[in-house]
Amino acid sequence: SARYTLYPGQPSTLVQSFSLMQTSVPGSTKSQNPRKTALFPDSRQEPFFLDYGQDASNSIDGYVYAYGLDNNWRSQNRLYLARVPNGAIQTRANWEFFTGTDGSGHPAWSSDITQKAPVLRDDRLLYPVMFASDCPSSNPVIAQGGVVYDAPLQRYIFTSWSCATHELYEAPNPWGPWRHFLSNDFGPLRLPHNRGQYGASIPSKFISTDGKTLYLQSNVCCSGDSYAFSLRRLYLDTYEAVSPSNSFSNSNLALASGTRAISKSTHFGLLCAFNCSDQIGDGPQGASEDDFDEELKTVDWWGYTWPIPYSINEIAFTAGPVFKDGGWYARDLSVQVRQNSQWINVTNVSVAPEYPYSNLAANQTYVFNFPDTWGDGVRITGTPGGTHHFTSIAYLGVYYVDQGNIPQAQPPAFSVPAGTYATPQYVTLSDSTPGARIYYTANGKTPTPNSTRYTSAITVSATETIQAIALATNFNPSTVASATYTINLPPGFSVAASPASAAVNAGQSVTTSIVITPTGGFTSAVSFSCSGLPSVATCSFSPATVTPPGTTSTTLTVTTGASHSALHRDSGPVFPAVALAFALCCLGFRKRSCLNVLLALAISVVPWSLLTGCGSGGGSGAGGTSPPVTSTITVTATSGSVQETTTFMLTLK
Repeated sequence: SARYTLYPGQPSTLVQSFSLMQTSVPGSTKSQNPRKTALFPDSRQEPFFLDYGQDASNSIDGYVYAYGLDNNWRSQNRLYLARVPNGAIQTRANWEFFTGTDGSGHPAWSSDITQKAPVLRDDRLLYPVMFASDCPSSNPVIAQGGVVYDAPLQRYIFTSWSCATHELYEAPNPWGPWRHFLSNDFGPLRLPHNRGQYGASIPSKFISTDGKTLYLQSNVCCSGDSYAFSLRRLYLDTYEAVSPSNSFSNSNLALASGTRAISKSTHFGLLCAFNCSDQIGDGPQGASEDDFDEELKTVDWWGYTWPIPYSINEIAFTAGPVFKDGGWYARDLSVQVRQNSQWINVTNVSVAPEYPYSNLAANQTYVFNFPDTWGDGVRITGTPGGTHHFTSIAYLGVYYVDQGNIPQAQPPAFSVPAGTYATPQYVTLSDSTPGARIYYTANGKTPTPNSTRYTSAITVSATETIQAIALATNFNPSTVASATYTINLPPGFSVAASPASAAVNAGQSVTTSIVITPTGGFTSAVSFSCSGLPSVATCSFSPATVTPPGTTSTTLTVTTGASHSALHRDSGPVFPAVALAFALCCLGFRKRSCLNVLLALAISVVPWSLLTGCGSGGGSGAGGTSPPVTSTITVTATSGSVQETTTFMLTLK
């Protein structure tokens, strides 16, 4: 018979088809000619055993549990479970597979492996858009790792991994229900201080007596110094719903006992240094970290979590250096706190100085002030900038300071009182607080520093509510000011051309859309006409009329003549007229009369020829070109007594 020892903390390495090795050499203490037996030839599984401690001392029911993945040892989204009585591992008939739970949460089992159901399913796909190849894009999060029973906490912990992360789950039973509670993103670069995702497990041998300090073993695949036994310290805290008890102080809460720095990912692995000294709270002068990770990510963050909640109202963030491809936030920089295991947005946040959302943010300290709030975690978050979408950080401090002596900014004032109006209104905002910056919304959302900054009058042409806040250095944010404008416009419409201009060669046609926008419930038919056309040009509309709210646009077609030079064509030569006059004189007039007529014609020809000569110099004679002519065409839209116009600029080449 064979003897199998499960060494604490190391997942059993079994061959692909869940086969076990056994030997049968009577009288021998050595393994000779080992014979492989496929225990489950009907299913490809990648198993690892539940670690119940040495000699399964923490087992709850006398079963050995094994978890497995279908098809591959990584990049999966489902985890399966089997069990067998202790001592019967090699007997296939004794194995049972988890098939689900009943209405009371009790597990169901079957010896038919094809009936198996996952105990855990996680469909997350990490790093969806990559610009490099150190990790595949859209990477699943379930892989061959380890499950350990943390006896002091009476919780089962599953350590999984992806190409760039450790993924941790916890459950009250081997079959669940499993809950994801931690994702630690190392980034895909595998630098000396930032590597080791492969084959993650937690050895039960090194779990502390209170169950809260553990060591996570993982290594690197698949060359160089791969497959080394390396450990990371892991701290766990059980959640307790307690209230914060800290009072006002100038102390940096980032240095409180149990603080853990967090981020979306890290480039160099310096966020938690040796013994988790905090590199962004009390690191060396000039030190910085960034989250360059080969992903075109849309959000990242820098912050802290604590084992207990704290009251907070201020964050000091010092940006790190910037690079040509990133290192700053592009937009939507905000503050979040973690309350009851959920990250929520903090409102009425002011930032001084104003964050520039560009590479000008480098090495500058920005102070975020906000009304008193609390949480067992805090972070700044936003959309990273640059072509490679990352940010950098040199320092992050968290404080709960006495803001009682800090005045509050005055709420913004509206130039137009709230009310009902029959015409569009143009609302200006102002504030009496020195240096105030006003931010507003018109979509029903509470304004924040990430809302639209007020710079000029707001046009209100439909019913809406404007909300605004004022922020200023050395002032707390103002309360929200709001005004609701109800716009009851009389029935009517506006008209516009799209595009509003075009150029065309003579003899060709051009089209543009004439768009009708009804207001005040207007539903009458609208007809069209045009004026200001160039000579030998015509216009037409298709359709000739439109009736909102159905058809609200017509197509204007302008057809031009063969040549716009006809508008400036030279007069014909004068000399044939002179010749004709001479002939008439010779035929029908007396000699003196004929001479008088010819003299008069001769006198008139001189200035006329001068005029035509001047005109022909820039005309369309041999070797000349006609300059472009631009016409302003006016389109008139008419419906009964209502008439609106728009213009269309036509350049005739």
